[in-house]
Parts: sequence; C-alpha cells; structure tokens
Amino acid sequence: MLCYLIRNFYEYNIHHVMDRRLEEIQDAMEQKMAQMTLANVVEDTETLIEQQNTTAC
Repeated sequence: MLCYLIRNFYEYNIHHVMDRRLEEIQDAMEQKMAQMTLANVVEDTETLIEQQNTTAC
C-alpha cells in the first residue's frame, strides 16, 4: 500500500510539473505567433525560395 501511495504521489507530481512546462511552452508559442504578420511569412517564404534556387543550380 505504501509503495502504491508513493508511486501515485510521484506520478501526480511529474504530471503536474510537465503540465506546467507545457503551458509555458504554449504561452511562449502564442506570444511569438502574435508577433508574426502575413508580411513576415511572405518575406521568409521568398528568402527560402531564393536560397533553394541558388543551391539547386
């Protein structure tokens, strides 16, 4: 019984810590995405296409 309680205690804490970390990552991603504009995406895409064209030849 004691082993069961200890195992559940650690599993709960691990899940709790991982959930908090996931929330931090999601918040950071949302903040970064909020800073992006369509113009940024177009510019990045054009740069990538130029890089691919110069390395393909």
